Amino acid sequence: MNKKTGGSMSTETIGREEFEKMLQFKMSPENLKLVKKAYRMSKYGHKGQERQSGERYFEHPKTMALILINEFQIYDHEMIIAALLHDGVEDSFIFGTGNEAFDEIEKEFGKRPAQFVALLTKARCEENQKSQRDCGYYNALYDGPAEAKVLKLVDRIHNLRTLKDCDIKKQERQLLETSMCVWRIAESIAKECPDVFSAFSQEYQDAKAHFDSLRSTRSFSNI
Repeated sequence: MNKKTGGSMSTETIGREEFEKMLQFKMSPENLKLVKKAYRMSKYGHKGQERQSGERYFEHPKTMALILINEFQIYDHEMIIAALLHDGVEDSFIFGTGNEAFDEIEKEFGKRPAQFVALLTKARCEENQKSQRDCGYYNALYDGPAEAKVLKLVDRIHNLRTLKDCDIKKQERQLLETSMCVWRIAESIAKECPDVFSAFSQEYQDAKAHFDSLRSTRSFSNI
């Protein structure tokens, strides 16, 4: 896994052609073809979906892939594919449901991307089962390969950067989950991937500071 730190950049105006050009000389034509396919399938699978900010949902997996490429210089095509597809099972039905969905990803893209997506996917469950589900999810990630952990941290990096666009309850919930669950994942690869850990840590601190300031302002206005 090739990792080097780099500067963050805006990804909003980066379309498919520019995305593909970034990778043109970084991987074989066969692997680039798979990445292109994942890009198209992710965009189609999240069609019509929006994030809480009103931004189209596809910008999230696309930005995840771009963070890997631009900020950490990670050109592992299977990690990029997994980034693009990481919410494809949980938040769309493009691959079907259950284990069949991961089998379909393996069929289309290979075993490794399917494994990464499986580790990044929270199973659908009843509300009263979410705590148990989440415990199993984070334990599996903790025991999983470093690449899956990097993908989870990049996912959370983008979520933390856009957290200010969410309502205060979601901000609080995401920050609590980050400190209680994701931080342990980050610490487990801090020595192996210090640049990823550092970026994650900084984004968490910034998001926490913004939340604390927002909560303090609201509390003061209610006096």
